[in-house]
Amino acid sequence: GAATKQNLQYEVNGETHRAPSDIWACSYWREPDPKRIGQNVRVLDSDKGRQLTATLERLEPETLKTDAGMIKASHYRMGGDVEVDVWYDQHGLIVRQESVETGHKTLVELTKIRKPVVEAEAPRLLPR
Repeated sequence: GAATKQNLQYEVNGETHRAPSDIWACSYWREPDPKRIGQNVRVLDSDKGRQLTATLERLEPETLKTDAGMIKASHYRMGGDVEVDVWYDQHGLIVRQESVETGHKTLVELTKIRKPVVEAEAPRLLPR
């Protein structure tokens, strides 16, 4: 696919489609723009290439238990063509997702946070 400031072009089963450049991937990997709260948002179903519409709500923050301890998470809900709740940590990273698709409830939850390797802590494998 290709993207411009106005749209995203993608291909599904040999057919080219266009979507608004601000369409949200159904992985919900990034926290939504606060300006979109209370509005209809477009969601790209990356499995089938369909463009869906849902209303975005921001709910009260919640405290969630993770491998790194308790974290305060922003909570969003979408209703419409998709029914999904997503939670993000203070860095805007997804930590939990609950959805219903074709009648099946799915829960995706962060279970482990891997600390990034800092060069000073990394073992030296090659001489410098």
